[in-house]
Amino acid sequence: MAARAVVFGQASALVAALVAGMYGGVGAFLLEFLDIPPRRDQAIYAGLSVLTGIAVIAAALFLERVCKLPEDDDEDGRAAPAI
Repeated sequence: MAARAVVFGQASALVAALVAGMYGGVGAFLLEFLDIPPRRDQAIYAGLSVLTGIAVIAAALFLERVCKLPEDDDEDGRAAPAI
């Protein structure tokens, strides 16, 4: 179950970054048309989409961190040698 959550978090972070970047570009393009009311509304929606995408990225990275397993140590406190 935790492995699925980690994969879901990683996929969510990647998709949210793609969507936030796309809407960021659209919002930057619409900045020159803010005097037209429909374009101003679209620029506001694009900005809100970027903020929401950032929130999804933060939540997904938090989910990945929570589901990470602790490092495994031997009984005497030394880490196992790498092979």
